[in-house]
Amino acid sequence: MLVYAAVHKAIDSRDAQRLIDATLPALPAPKLVRITVVAEWILGLILIAGFRQRAAFLALLCLLAMFSGVLYRAKLAGFSGSCGCLGLDQSASGALMRNAVLAAAGLLGYSLSAARVRSVSPSSQRSDA
Repeated sequence: MLVYAAVHKAIDSRDAQRLIDATLPALPAPKLVRITVVAEWILGLILIAGFRQRAAFLALLCLLAMFSGVLYRAKLAGFSGSCGCLGLDQSASGALMRNAVLAAAGLLGYSLSAARVRSVSPSSQRSDA
């Protein structure tokens, strides 16, 4: 999903730039969108590959918190456009609800990856000596 979002924003970043311009006008929207595209792309590939999952899920939760902060500011400011997420014409409220579901999935993934690490760690294996 992150990789798809990154590809969509790379192809058409107008909605994402409008959202940033409306909520964080002092910041350079085109540069922030490019940074977001790279972050989503890399994090999505890391999660798909299963590399360092605990850190990746933690990064996902941080990214969702930042995105949600911008969306919440947009909602408070009365922004009525799309956020540019996933190519969907979705309001800030709808995107916040989606982010809450994604955060719950991210917490579950973090918990499962942490449990997996504990179950295969050397300290959890019995010594026969």
